[in-house]
Amino acid sequence: MSTIDFLWNTVESINRVMQEIFGLLMTSPQDFKGGAVWSTMVAINNALQPVGSALFVIFFLLGAMRSISSAADARRPETIFKMFIRFILTKTLITHGLEILLTIIAVAQQLIGTVIGYATVNVTYAVPPEVIEAAEHSGFFGGILVWIVALLVSIVAIVLCVMMIMTVYGRFFKLYMFIAVSPIPCAFAGGVSTQGTTVQFFKEFGAVCLQGLVVVFAFIIFATLSSSGAFFTFGILGDNPSPATYVLSYGVQLAFQLLLLNTMVKGSDYLVKRITGLGA
Repeated sequence: MSTIDFLWNTVESINRVMQEIFGLLMTSPQDFKGGAVWSTMVAINNALQPVGSALFVIFFLLGAMRSISSAADARRPETIFKMFIRFILTKTLITHGLEILLTIIAVAQQLIGTVIGYATVNVTYAVPPEVIEAAEHSGFFGGILVWIVALLVSIVAIVLCVMMIMTVYGRFFKLYMFIAVSPIPCAFAGGVSTQGTTVQFFKEFGAVCLQGLVVVFAFIIFATLSSSGAFFTFGILGDNPSPATYVLSYGVQLAFQLLLLNTMVKGSDYLVKRITGLGA
């Protein structure tokens, strides 16, 4: 296999991984892997609803005892109204929390789908034509060195692509965990002093949903940079680098770009929290 073949196989592998990741991000939890995992998570959610209801009663009574300091407070219409609203909202969260979480997922997927629609049409990894031309004129010894570097870059790309796919799969497992245990953190909304746990739960869940948006942006940025050669810094190597040096520089920088891309994908949960303030 020639140097050019290695480079093309590398970028085509990246394109395939990018499309697979985009497909995973647009897959709903109900459809993931045929829905087998989803049915189990729903069963767990249903089983935990009585537990959540029991906790809700405890937190609600404790919150009521703290809010009502005297008999006069208990007779105030605003106090009774606030307690009634809290009771209805918390019970709704416990009973229909699954539908609420699915709605949040659907909204996030609409945003992700909009960006993916742009990326699918306008963004793809490609080997710049000048790199192909330089590879064809690298000479015998330079060609051997370039071939070795291209092979190493191909291996690095495979490893990093597997890691990125694992990160996206890990996002699915996070969503499933949130969905399965949702009745428990939702029950904390029953008390004034414990409602922060419920708020934090939904903020963390929203951050996981939007994690896919950061992943898509990362692919768009680095696909554009890779195809344009924007990372090339041939000034360091001289004004007129040899064809072999040109290709070597491209291979090294492609590996560097993939490493940065993998870092962005793996850190997407942290980035979305920093950008949106969710989960903070």
